[in-house]
Amino acid sequence: MESECAFPSNGQEIGANEMPPGAVRVGIVGGGFGALMAYVVLRFRGLPSREIRVFTPDVSPERSWERFVRAIGLDALRSESVAHFFPTDSPGLATVEACKAWSLKPILLSWFDRYHPTVDAFLQHTQCLARQTRFYHSVVPCVVGRVLKRDGLFTISDDQERPIGHARHVIFAVGHGHVVAPRPLAEFRETHGFDPRVVHAYEEKQYAPPRTVLVVGDGLTAGTEWVSILETGGTVIALSRTGFSIGQPLNTPRRYFSRRGIAPYRRQPEEGRRAELQQATRGTIPAYPAWMRLFHRALRKGRLERVRGELISIEETDMGALRCTLRLPDGHALRTVVVHQVVAATGFQPVVTHPLLAQLVADYHLPTVDGILKVRDDFCIDELSTPTSVAAVIGPAAAWALPSADSLGGMKIVAHHIATLLLGPESWHPRDLFQKTVRWATLVAGKEIA
Repeated sequence: MESECAFPSNGQEIGANEMPPGAVRVGIVGGGFGALMAYVVLRFRGLPSREIRVFTPDVSPERSWERFVRAIGLDALRSESVAHFFPTDSPGLATVEACKAWSLKPILLSWFDRYHPTVDAFLQHTQCLARQTRFYHSVVPCVVGRVLKRDGLFTISDDQERPIGHARHVIFAVGHGHVVAPRPLAEFRETHGFDPRVVHAYEEKQYAPPRTVLVVGDGLTAGTEWVSILETGGTVIALSRTGFSIGQPLNTPRRYFSRRGIAPYRRQPEEGRRAELQQATRGTIPAYPAWMRLFHRALRKGRLERVRGELISIEETDMGALRCTLRLPDGHALRTVVVHQVVAATGFQPVVTHPLLAQLVADYHLPTVDGILKVRDDFCIDELSTPTSVAAVIGPAAAWALPSADSLGGMKIVAHHIATLLLGPESWHPRDLFQKTVRWATLVAGKEIA
């Protein structure tokens, strides 16, 4: 039932000392999905809401994610499996739906990563768990600009360097870096200003009338754009620097959600870990049956072409179309395509480019690899952590220790391990087991936990 905490704790409870006045036990910096997952697990493990503060400019943890998925037209999750905010892997959204519908079908589909709840249902679930755990009551609305550690206590300051909170432990849940756009897109905008013909996937856009669109990128966002364009009668030229991987049901291979894949990954030297991490986190497109049928028809009719290469320039033609120059894999050959629109589905910049993490790296000379923070395998920042005061990360910032850290299932593994570090190992005493069962049943029933 419990999300597997893949790595053993030393069993020492951290932070049992009395807090200074005004300080809380745990400060969570960031307010997205990683923050909510950490908060829900800490509450489930028995930490009162009054001992947690969430420092974020956005009270709603789902707002940024919803803006992105609405922009690309996504209407269902990639796979539910463990991708939910219940603090245990099971029951999940599939089990809840099965009970409501009196059908085993959602559970069976979930076993094979084929259960796809709607975006609306997932958003409702997210808001309910935030309300049930009193997440909103713990939020301190602010933009965090700096986190410093003095005398075993973390000081959280706003973007004007004014202290806004103190915590014995801090969890960084800042999400991704900024959205990255290909250099040619930025250069085109410098010359022409905003132009609906050259957009990022996360911006508002239109696909009609039928047109030829160059889609740059190779992950779920790119696949969603292919579908939207093809369904409106358009033609897609799909461009990827590394090639396309279609058929993986989860964001990262399933082995990275258990010891079977995590332990061998961690035993590798730095170069081996780096190479495996790059492969594990590359963009992939799930093999939804409806998508596969659409793609196959489009390939036969010449309305979908997949090209490996790099976009190096965008120019406007006399007819109002766009002339795009592509560099092919050999690094020298060029190809020119004329399209009506360019959509960049290219994801995010490295997580250490986030302003707060960049400041943290500068202040404490934290080691990084390819824009990835080199955290310890227990998800702690070595330079800021002691046996009584821990700085941990969750979400994309934890990728060096866990390749699946950018998924909800990965965040759950991280959250449970951090909870064990902060609160001590779970107790299976009948009294504690009863209290945990009550909290679990209360959450599943949609009620607020104490």
